[in-house]
Amino acid sequence: MLQPHLELIGYTDDLHNKSAPPLLFVHGAWHGAWCWDKHFLPYFSQNGYRSYALSLSGHGQSYKPQPFWQTGIAQYIKDVETIIGQLPQKPIVIGHSMGGFIVQKLLEKNSPLIAGAALLAPVPHFGAIKIILKMAALYPIKLLLANVKLSLYGFVNTPELVKKHFFSPTLPTATIQEYASLMQDEAYRVMWDMLLLQLPKPSNFEKKIPLLVLGAANDFLVSPDDVQKTALAYGSNATIIPNIAHDLMLDTNRQTAAQTLLQWLNSLSVNSNA
Repeated sequence: MLQPHLELIGYTDDLHNKSAPPLLFVHGAWHGAWCWDKHFLPYFSQNGYRSYALSLSGHGQSYKPQPFWQTGIAQYIKDVETIIGQLPQKPIVIGHSMGGFIVQKLLEKNSPLIAGAALLAPVPHFGAIKIILKMAALYPIKLLLANVKLSLYGFVNTPELVKKHFFSPTLPTATIQEYASLMQDEAYRVMWDMLLLQLPKPSNFEKKIPLLVLGAANDFLVSPDDVQKTALAYGSNATIIPNIAHDLMLDTNRQTAAQTLLQWLNSLSVNSNA
């Protein structure tokens, strides 16, 4: 039986360090592989890492399950594991926001499929309750319509909303408009999975997998305090990147986020060679 198509963007060439694990980037809600392709994939490729980003089911150029609203976190985890099986080595998996939640589910299983993990502004291990409550307070009608239409697109359907939720005020308007045009609906069931039904279990994590946790100082959706709580739940400490909003890979101070991640990756390589 043919596997449904999953979009995978890859940067690989003969200049990459073949002894280092490849990197697999997992996007958050409403996004796709495109969000990594703008800056992070070329940057990490130029610094010697084979770099890949997938679009989860229903996102980017990946197939869209029908009905999409019923798609849950379990399908997204399967998507990531499917792509991992196609890579030349066990990767370091880097997840942003909802993608960070998905990576936590891999950590819960102490997955033998991954060589390391990084959580970037992740949906907290205790779930999306604070995010949903904030949305309910700010947009009660939008939340009501989301439950009626079984669609979460109403939270990102204008450049103004995209800017407020993901970016710094100083990001150019033309850039905001470009990114807003690429946002898309998110599976309705995922909201409930991240709210209550599929919460990660940090207590299962055996701390054998190297882990980095990064937060954004000016994050509208996931506060630095909640990023730190997630890090502590996994026996780690979060690094909070200054002067940046939720989309660490696209926002104004993305270079600092990328450099922090690169330094950690390079330290893993040094330690493995020691």
